[in-house]
Amino acid sequence: MRSQERDEVASVTAWTFRVGTTVLITISGLAGLSSPAWAVDATAPTNFGVLGPVGIVAVGVGVLGMIAGVARRRRQALARSVAERSAAAEQVVAERAARAAANETSGRQTVPGPSRPPAIESTAQQVTVHDTQLA
Repeated sequence: MRSQERDEVASVTAWTFRVGTTVLITISGLAGLSSPAWAVDATAPTNFGVLGPVGIVAVGVGVLGMIAGVARRRRQALARSVAERSAAAEQVVAERAARAAANETSGRQTVPGPSRPPAIESTAQQVTVHDTQLA
């Protein structure tokens, strides 16, 4: 019982801390925006010089890097998946070979079950096709 009470108190405390932090950050942000000390005249012309094109290239390189990282992760995940499936397939083959060897040594013969549904011919539902000529 005490463990449950402690967990409830801890969750309420964590929730209160999160809400309080969010409110504090929001209030301080709004207070900072209300003071025009940081404001700059928006009508003044700004000269970036070389920084504009360099910044654009840097952003482009960053985006390409993120795309390459995502592609690399996907290839790694695919390689892991293929390796896991190969290992599982090898294990199944080994188990089947062991079962077949055990059946041969015991003299038992087993007939495998059908691997597909029975053909239409064996179900007496044959369709008759008549030879007709088109006019």
